[in-house]
This record gives sequence, structure tokens and C-alpha cells, in this order.
Amino acid sequence: LNGKPYVPPPPYGPTCLPECESELDSCIDNPECHSLLEAEGKQVFQICEERFELFRESYESCLEQQRNLCSGVGCMRMYRACRISTGLEMDPIFKEVGCAGCDGWWSNRASRELQCAEELSVEQCRWNVTTQSTQSQACARECMWEIC
Repeated sequence: LNGKPYVPPPPYGPTCLPECESELDSCIDNPECHSLLEAEGKQVFQICEERFELFRESYESCLEQQRNLCSGVGCMRMYRACRISTGLEMDPIFKEVGCAGCDGWWSNRASRELQCAEELSVEQCRWNVTTQSTQSQACARECMWEIC
């Protein structure tokens, strides 16, 4: 446009540090979820799906109740709340293979992105949804409507 080569914008905005970008990428798109557990002869994701099936009915019932009660950022927390209340979160196999960090019926991409941003190791990049301050949202693909 102005004669200069196109340089794409940083994926999580101009205030996100490069080390935070790579940490977010590996948390959001967790490569472990697709690894093969040789002892089981299955991918982690497949084991997670099998474990979830044991809790599906109570989990879906919980989600339905949570949807009717939540508002704002609280709606982002309902997937984890239902994993906890149904016992899925504490299921030994679900926990051992790290299913909570993988995409699936027990999760929501936006809520996982939020959780990853809240758990960043670099404090300068870590989100603080308690204050709901835009300054605490240094790394974001876009402003999340539930928070902004």
C-alpha cells in the first residue's frame, strides 16, 4: 500500500511479549493432546473422549443449568465448573493424561484461551479477570466480549 512489504501484526497484539506468544500457542494448541500413548495404543484425545463418555449425561445436564445462571465472564467458567461438579476433573485417567488441557466436549476454545492467558508464566502478560482491566490483557487475539 505504501511501498513497504506487508508485515503481519503480532498474533496476540502489540503488547504481548514473544515468549508469551509461544507459551500461549503451546497451551491453546496443546501438542500433547495428539500424542500416542504407546502403553494404551491410543492418542491422548481418544482416551479423553472415552473418559468423557462416562460423565456425558451429568455433564450436559450441568451445562444446561449453568447456561441459565451465568452471565459475563462467569459463562466462560461453566465448562470447568461442570467438570468439577460431575467428578470428571478428578477422574484419575482424565487427570493423568491432561484432558482438561485438550479441546473436546468438556471444553470450549474461548474459555481455554482465557485460562491459558490467566496462567502465563510471565506476570506482565498474564490476564487478571478479577480487575477486568484492559491493562491486564496484554496478550489477546481480540477483546473478549464477556470481559470487555
